[in-house]
Amino acid sequence: MPIPPRPQALPRSFFTLGASFLLLGVACLLIPRPTHRGFLLRILSSSGRQIQEDPRPSIGESASRIKSASGSVNVGGLCLTPEIRGRWVREVPRNFAAPVCCGWDSEQYKENPGQCGTEPMPKLTEKKEGGIYRGRPDFLAHAGGFSCTCTRPGRDFHDEYVWKSNALPEWDGGKTLCNLLGKRRLLLIGDSTMQQVATTLMNAVFEGGCQGQIYIADDDTLVGENLGASNRGEYWTKTVQSMNFPEIVVINVGAHILGEEDYTRVIDTILGDVGRLKETNPDVRIVWKTQSPGGCTENMIKKHPLDAGKTFPWDSISYNTYQHDKFFERDQETILKMIQNDVPILDLRMLYSRSDAHVNPPGTASYVDCLHMCMPGPLDVISVLFQKLLQTQLQVSKCLTPNEGEGFGAEESYGGDS
Repeated sequence: MPIPPRPQALPRSFFTLGASFLLLGVACLLIPRPTHRGFLLRILSSSGRQIQEDPRPSIGESASRIKSASGSVNVGGLCLTPEIRGRWVREVPRNFAAPVCCGWDSEQYKENPGQCGTEPMPKLTEKKEGGIYRGRPDFLAHAGGFSCTCTRPGRDFHDEYVWKSNALPEWDGGKTLCNLLGKRRLLLIGDSTMQQVATTLMNAVFEGGCQGQIYIADDDTLVGENLGASNRGEYWTKTVQSMNFPEIVVINVGAHILGEEDYTRVIDTILGDVGRLKETNPDVRIVWKTQSPGGCTENMIKKHPLDAGKTFPWDSISYNTYQHDKFFERDQETILKMIQNDVPILDLRMLYSRSDAHVNPPGTASYVDCLHMCMPGPLDVISVLFQKLLQTQLQVSKCLTPNEGEGFGAEESYGGDS
């Protein structure tokens, strides 16, 4: 069933209040508030005048379905989900759910033809410099962001830490996850950091055999607008519709939106879209993935991830191309909004401690990349996170109460290598 268009103009009967009301609207036009302007534009369009409205909904205009997040329970102002109640534990040798990296940059996959194949991953569709890819039955999926280059001379990254949480299940090679997924399809929509997450998940379940039910669609802003950086992909609900409404859709946006007002507007617009999608296609479940954190350090930050994200020394960092310093605050605000609007969370905020695992820290390459992550590495946690989500039947995430979260989210609670 197609997604219905956004709400149309108010009925003509509304405007029989007379010329005085119209004059009030004209006055609103002079006030630089987007809600006033959008209101007037709807009035004029209903009277037969052709008005070209800004395609970007104003803040609050598409958010009529959005509930307030003020009632959420949180710890120290931060939402502590059960999955974040844990720590990074050293494990040597480190066992990965997705131990092999097949890089598509510079055709690195050809270095391992037996597992990665000799041809690039085929695109299902070609859309605005992006595309849609599917897990392959014959070879492992390919990853971007030069994520397979972290063992090169001068970098030599080998991950020795695994995220341990009592809330997460044991990994069995993807058999349980694939059984839980059943015949459902999973579509992940987002930028290159989401592509890294999707590739890790596809390859983690290769043994379980359901990688062909997992899709990734390139989409930098979700709303089809250039908001400061790249803008691959189309409006995200069009992608969902073109894929015939997969049962599970995981979305994320952030790095390619450079302004905070734009970010807030996009999140509110997405929540309005989610509300409409629930009404028209209730079998489709939307899931929000948190940011892939930015920032480089030489070693893992031995604090709880929420402390690591909150106290990261951005003042001493010269690189910040994609608003890395805004990610943590954005995550906190967006999580609360999503929870209050019954949207489950794939909470990857444990990665805020893993600023050691980015592709190109300063001094290791000709350019700095403190956003994309080394693979295999900490992103491996996506396998058990998604399995847990399926085990709870995509239950909406919750913030732990202060008693439930006691002992976590404080610097002294992190035990280091133990």
